[in-house]
Amino acid sequence: MSADRIWELIARKLAGEASDAELQELARLLKDNPDLHFPLQAITELWQQDEAKDLHKTELAFHRHLERMKKQGISFATPDETAEESATFSIEKYPRRRKLWTKIAVAATLLAAASLIWYYLQPASTTKGTQLAKTDANSEIVTRNGSRTMVSLPDGSKVWLNGGSRLNYNKSFGVHHRELTLTGEAYFDVVKNAEQPFVIHTSRLDVRVLGTTFNVKAYPNEKTTEAALVKGSIEVLIRNRPAEKIILKPNEKIIVSGDSTHAKGTGSDSGSRTSSPALVTIRNLTISETDSAVVETAWVQNKLVFAEETFAELAKRMERWYGVTIVFTDPRLEAILFTGSFETETLPQALHALKLTSSSDKLKFNYAFSNNNKTVIISIQ
Repeated sequence: MSADRIWELIARKLAGEASDAELQELARLLKDNPDLHFPLQAITELWQQDEAKDLHKTELAFHRHLERMKKQGISFATPDETAEESATFSIEKYPRRRKLWTKIAVAATLLAAASLIWYYLQPASTTKGTQLAKTDANSEIVTRNGSRTMVSLPDGSKVWLNGGSRLNYNKSFGVHHRELTLTGEAYFDVVKNAEQPFVIHTSRLDVRVLGTTFNVKAYPNEKTTEAALVKGSIEVLIRNRPAEKIILKPNEKIIVSGDSTHAKGTGSDSGSRTSSPALVTIRNLTISETDSAVVETAWVQNKLVFAEETFAELAKRMERWYGVTIVFTDPRLEAILFTGSFETETLPQALHALKLTSSSDKLKFNYAFSNNNKTVIISIQ
């Protein structure tokens, strides 16, 4: 596959000058190379990125976030929608710009994105972040730390897989059932099929849906498992309480910690929602006040957004985001709280920004790289 040809097709698509044949050629390249979906999404965001508005009301910000995700090509399957949408990733066609500015913008966008395309075109044995393994019985999709990808499942549903994640399903998926197993984090846009519920199995909980949009985070080395509902409705079953079903509403998430025996809710509007399993919390999704992004799903838009997270929690996310290992020399540093977001920042830029936010009421820290820049050492300044 020629990188020059991909750049040419992307440039013509962004400029609104691609022919039907060229669009079909690009679609075939994406279908044959699912690793290109994520960098192409990032390229499009560079091309058409609206200025974020400071929306302080949670509900308004949430709906604005949904509309923005739709514009960026992240579609939604709702109970009222049909399953006729294509299984191939697509990006909305933007209005044609003046020719001069089109050429300048396309050139700038492709220059910024060249490294992304180059990275994803390298041999899988060395740099590709996604592995797709298939046998006669099973299919497995794996993304390493520092990589994210989008894939289309056999039933037409779309899955965005975050770094350090694994998705497994067998050859009967979409034929006799729609069940899969997730380790890590994934954002799902599920095609409606009333006869075949879509079920995600994780170590602590199972999520059952008919057709909706939601995020599931279930990393094996973390103390909690989360399911966050963007649109539609999902049914959650706690693994050690199979008889109990918890129904989430849009803009809600469930957090399951360890083995459960009892549950509490902390909805910001009504105070609380209570059900019987323990160590289960239901709360509203978190909206960033700076750009109205939903913290739980911003990673799908190539944004690492965090709100009042401890340094230890943020470090785990940064490890998966940048593909490194972060080590603290003093446990007191792990408790520092941070709020902010990273989008185009390199790892050194991100660490420097965190360091600058340290104030008199926080421990100040230094950072150093070792092990060929694969390990970051965080120490007290």
